[in-house]
Amino acid sequence: MFSKSKLDSKMTVNFMNVKLWYLTPSLFLLLLFFFYFLFFREGDNYIEEYIYIQKDLFFYLNNKLSEYRNLQFNLTQLGDVLISFSLLSIFIVYAPKLWEALLTSAILSLIVSATLKKIFSVPRPAAVFDNDSFIIIGRTLSGSTSLPSGHSIATFVVITTLLFAFMPKKKINKIFWFFFMLIIGLVVAFSRVGVGAHYPLDVIIGSIIGYIVAVIGIKINNKIKWLNWIKNKKYYPVFILLLVICIWIMITKIVSTNLLIFYFSLSALTVTLYLIISSYVKKIKLSYYALIISFVNLILYQFPFYKFVCNNIEIASANGIFLLVSLIVASILLNALVFYIGLYLLRSFGKWILVLFFNINAIAVYFINTYGVLIDKTMIGNILNTNMKSRVAFYL
Repeated sequence: MFSKSKLDSKMTVNFMNVKLWYLTPSLFLLLLFFFYFLFFREGDNYIEEYIYIQKDLFFYLNNKLSEYRNLQFNLTQLGDVLISFSLLSIFIVYAPKLWEALLTSAILSLIVSATLKKIFSVPRPAAVFDNDSFIIIGRTLSGSTSLPSGHSIATFVVITTLLFAFMPKKKINKIFWFFFMLIIGLVVAFSRVGVGAHYPLDVIIGSIIGYIVAVIGIKINNKIKWLNWIKNKKYYPVFILLLVICIWIMITKIVSTNLLIFYFSLSALTVTLYLIISSYVKKIKLSYYALIISFVNLILYQFPFYKFVCNNIEIASANGIFLLVSLIVASILLNALVFYIGLYLLRSFGKWILVLFFNINAIAVYFINTYGVLIDKTMIGNILNTNMKSRVAFYL
């Protein structure tokens, strides 16, 4: 297990070892695509040919991938930097060097993506094909912004940064790590085809560009070091404000689109907020921490319970108000007591128990909101007695 300083130092060394010649295969692939459409296209309109040569592959992949509708909809959210960055927010505390590289690459990718989309102006599948001929999951996108896929660029910016940040020392481990991260990146990127938002080549080209941008971003950050201030704790109030804003946005996403990935992002943001506050204000008493965590837990994860209470009591009466207030106060105090005892006895290990607790809560609330069920002893027993294929079906 790495300490904060060792993990950050390891990433610094790994990023310094990144070489520009790593871009050679990616640039070669992009040149192949460019020369094909420049010299070997059959018609005068490259956009029509671009769409035509991958039409059948698009329909095939969209049909196959969309069989796992819920999985594809969750995976495609990882191409949204708000979601992927939220999941990595804990590294603001433990490895700020990762965030220096991520932010530099993200800014570059935003410029590159917007510029190329404007240049190519390739219409999206929903603007070309009959919308009943393929599966669209989520919002229908029909503008001329298909090439390259912005989600794929963002995905591979994150994947490439993580690839080099945690690069092992041994050669065999490096090979395994490279292909492992490549597969994860492609699975996420091709979810854009699964939801009917992009053509296969949009995703492939976007992924290549994302890799190139990330490598360039890492090299720029190594030279300029313009984001070194991230590790300075005096700027933590800025991160606290940003995390609170992101938490609010995530809650609105959960309300509008109830996806499991949003709950995990919310949990990651909440844990990071706790770690930053605890690191910034070290003199605050443990009892106050316990109360704060208990209050956050009430707001984020106990809404279904109090909604049920409000629907089953006369909320407008004095007795109803007294009962609701009593339940809220009792919940905050009892949870605070449990958190206090756990953090006091387990010390630093208690933080990781807290991370596990928030993620379990996120899963529980997802099932409550999605399927209208309560996680009780009977339901847990039913889950344990259900075969694995049926369990996995709830997520797909």
